[in-house]
Amino acid sequence: MRTLLPSSLLLLLAAACTPSDGTKDAAPVPDPNEAPGAPQVALNAASPATDADLVVVFLAQSADPDGDDVSYRYTWFQDGAVRTDLTTDTVPASETSKGQIWRVVVTPNDGALDGPVAEASATVVNTPPVAQVSLPASAVTTDDLVATASATDLDDDAVAFTYAWSRDGAAQGDVTTSTVPAARTAHGEVWTVTVTPNDGEANGEAVTASVTVGNTAPSVAGVTITPTEPRTDDTLVATVEGAADVDGDDLSFTYDWYVDDTLVQSGADDTLSGSFFAKHQFVRVEVVPDDGMDPGARVGSEDVLVANTAPHGTSASISPGTLVEASTATCVTAGWTDADGDAEGWTYEWRVNGVTVGTASTLDGSNFSKGDVVSCVATPTDSEASGPALTASSVRVANTAPTLASVALSTTAPTESDTVSVTVSGASDADGDTVSYQYAWRVNGTLVGTSSTLSPSRFAKGNTIDLTVTPYDGTDLGAAVSASTAIVADSPPVVTSVSLTPSTPTTNSVLTASATTTDADSDSVSLRYAWSVN
Repeated sequence: MRTLLPSSLLLLLAAACTPSDGTKDAAPVPDPNEAPGAPQVALNAASPATDADLVVVFLAQSADPDGDDVSYRYTWFQDGAVRTDLTTDTVPASETSKGQIWRVVVTPNDGALDGPVAEASATVVNTPPVAQVSLPASAVTTDDLVATASATDLDDDAVAFTYAWSRDGAAQGDVTTSTVPAARTAHGEVWTVTVTPNDGEANGEAVTASVTVGNTAPSVAGVTITPTEPRTDDTLVATVEGAADVDGDDLSFTYDWYVDDTLVQSGADDTLSGSFFAKHQFVRVEVVPDDGMDPGARVGSEDVLVANTAPHGTSASISPGTLVEASTATCVTAGWTDADGDAEGWTYEWRVNGVTVGTASTLDGSNFSKGDVVSCVATPTDSEASGPALTASSVRVANTAPTLASVALSTTAPTESDTVSVTVSGASDADGDTVSYQYAWRVNGTLVGTSSTLSPSRFAKGNTIDLTVTPYDGTDLGAAVSASTAIVADSPPVVTSVSLTPSTPTTNSVLTASATTTDADSDSVSLRYAWSVN
């Protein structure tokens, strides 16, 4: 604690001068200065919106009888409450909101005296919202028509939308939501949506968007050839399966017949006579549906082999027997036999959870995930015909533990007032599992916490802090990763309060300063004092 001598105090006094001869005071000499006159002011907008600054406009400047320069002091009131943080001639638009009443009091000053004040006020008004709407660039009869509407509102009001739809210019009064179900549309129709925004007080300008519904091409689920083991005296017949057209159009079909991959017949004929193929050749058919406006996707049949003896195999198995997502599975076959002495050959069909995903002899991990059931079907073939398919025993894909790239503390030099947190980077799980973390905080080698943060109550100045983070995918723990060691630093002391006594000094008073302090490290605290007057 220190004191300040009375002789160090400075008193600022403003008074008229009174001469005296030591016996009787003479009459005071008046200050010759005169206050400036009142200005005339207004605000730059009578009904401002929230995107406009409020600016004081001088209709007439303050006049000073003494010719002194006049400055102005601005006092702003928001809904009757003074805004001490606003002291210029402008209130930024960011400070205003719809419905607020703003008033400004302008006080002129010539450097010594204030003059009469002038006032102006305005109420911030509502601004209607502005909407935007869009429809899909293209749509077919199987698509719902969904209008995507958005709006901007300068008052930050919640904006609601009303929807009005028309079809080929005719209003559809029963559709009042943002979506027209696909069942309501047909190809060739023009649908228009009109969207009107409302902010609870006023409608904004309506906006529109239109889309023409296009034709949906027909589809075919598959095509088959009978008989499946033809001879040259047979006539092959193609059977179309699952032909469909969502528009209800009549369908026609084009049949392209291939023998050993050579196109031999194309047209509306769904049969192929034996004159087009010979023993040991492969035959297939591809079908293209048409609804009179658009062709559908081409669909091909399985090949049929003419009069060949199919080969056989004994077994198929998957290697390795334990799979993870990083594995490459191989379909291993055994026991090839062929009555024709043909060279060994196989075709493969990999299935994951019963769905075909590959046709090579191997299947990499991009095709399966943890928990999937992987199976392989291997079919012996002599390049002319296929024998009975062999199905390998299925393998369930095992879990892969997660990995973590790095762990960083929020600070490596915390003080006793800091909470230390951690940033975990590069977490990865090959199975796509959600990765959680197990935390192990150690202070001077002792485990003190398992949460994502370490409170300052757990350490003291000079302690070492270590953290390891272990990733966990709900099934397995990955490898733990350690952060750099942190050493607890000294915490600076804090002055919590300062007071002066007496609180109302006179020129004969001795001022005494009293201060209280805290130190997070419980260190002894010394103080330095700096006195200032005015």
